[in-house]
Amino acid sequence: MASRLVCVFLCLCLAGVRASDVGSTSLDPDTYRNCEQLITSKGFPFEGHETLTEDGFVLGLHRIPGSRAGAVASKGVVLFQHGLLASSEEFVMNTLERSPALVLADAGYDVWMGNNRGNPYSTKHTHKSRLSAAYWDFSYDEMGLYDVPATINYILDNTGAKTLTYIGHSEGTSQMFAALSLHPNLSNKINLFIAITPIGWLGHQSMPLLSVLAKSGVGELLYHLGLHEFNPAAKLQRDLLAGLCAVPLFSALCDDILSMVDPYAAQSKRVPIYVGHFPESTSSKCLLHYAQSIVQKTFARFDLGHTANLAKYGTATAPAYNVSAYTVPMVFFAGGKDPLGNPTDVERMASELPANLLKWYQTYPHYGHMAFVAGDDADVTFIPDLLMAVEKYAYVNNGPVLSVDDASVVSSVSHLRGSTRDPVPLNAAELFI
Repeated sequence: MASRLVCVFLCLCLAGVRASDVGSTSLDPDTYRNCEQLITSKGFPFEGHETLTEDGFVLGLHRIPGSRAGAVASKGVVLFQHGLLASSEEFVMNTLERSPALVLADAGYDVWMGNNRGNPYSTKHTHKSRLSAAYWDFSYDEMGLYDVPATINYILDNTGAKTLTYIGHSEGTSQMFAALSLHPNLSNKINLFIAITPIGWLGHQSMPLLSVLAKSGVGELLYHLGLHEFNPAAKLQRDLLAGLCAVPLFSALCDDILSMVDPYAAQSKRVPIYVGHFPESTSSKCLLHYAQSIVQKTFARFDLGHTANLAKYGTATAPAYNVSAYTVPMVFFAGGKDPLGNPTDVERMASELPANLLKWYQTYPHYGHMAFVAGDDADVTFIPDLLMAVEKYAYVNNGPVLSVDDASVVSSVSHLRGSTRDPVPLNAAELFI
């Protein structure tokens, strides 16, 4: 399958074919929209912000400060953090009722979305060139060390809120797990951590790319040879492939791409749109960090080697993240067929947490890694559960915690439910442990 993609790309590029030449006229406009356009085209207000990290990266933040009806956000502050090879666009690229960030904004929350260093919305640095190796010398460890606190502090300073709800997907969970270990006091600023496809231990993952990098040693070799940026499909290439998706002859290519991470989401009619937004750039070191976790069967900081570890960490081996010391209440949403966040590994993370910290652990048997943001049934499966979890712990104007039994909460969740599934009971005692 990978060779088929490469051959098609090479042939099209050599022939000078443009996305507009391969059926783009039949593509949904969302395919080519950026984050602001995805939001405003659906009637929501948008704000763009930037925050500076301690090590000089300028991170782009996107905010939805109100609902489609024009109401200013009146509930708590929510921060979405995207996954590996993605951007803030993943939370708003599905239809309105299936896009997590849009649903929460319409429900009255002050919604923010972060962008990790190196992706198209966070390319700037105060003194490092994007073409330099030094620019790309980061993994999710640096994201936890620098990006997470810079983002949270900026949002709280800007809104005046005392705490926020953090919703991470994939790598967005890894960097928060890292941040909570590296910055224990950060816990005071987070009222709830919702981990969508939690990624920590990876001993049972089956993603082809990471498996090759881990088992062959190719990732380590390429990193030391100077391949510091990992950019598998630039914007032009994604537009090309999205155009191909409109041609029946090539439509299977789109399914092949998404099937690598989520066979269920690959069945969506919106696959051409998702191909237009994924994958984005990251550092090779990020992928190598995950590969280390697979090989070493650990959830630890980046392994620099014996000598460098001693210099940076004071220990010969990279220190493990102190999962047992976490204090932030958490909710886990996992996919039963996730090749990256394998259920066995997610269960290990859950078992390592302090007692009573995990308030709700929900698995969706048919979901892979991307269905939470790209699933055709998210509006009747995952989205109601997400809103329920946020409503349970969200603060209104920093006031009392809402109760799941509150009539307004039940109403706000019930209108999202479809007739085919009642994903969770509306009894708080049955929902949360």
